[in-house]
Amino acid sequence: MHEEVWRLLECIKEGKGYVFRPQEEIREHTFYYRITRKLAKAVKLASLDYLTLQSLRHTFASHLVMAGVDLRSVQRFDGPP
Repeated sequence: MHEEVWRLLECIKEGKGYVFRPQEEIREHTFYYRITRKLAKAVKLASLDYLTLQSLRHTFASHLVMAGVDLRSVQRFDGPP
């Protein structure tokens, strides 16, 4: 995972912020803005109807559960050991 993602997740874990900022706080050139723009471009290039970061998050969690990881562990997931 990108080091900036780990930094953001650590801040959340410590109660110092949000992973996804409210829409009005999103500014150009922030990590979230760049990732969102890149995802939108990839979705368009792949001719997909609709895909968001939440879609990817949900898919990741679903694959963990299908692989036998219990829901409590998925809920508490904080990255690789």
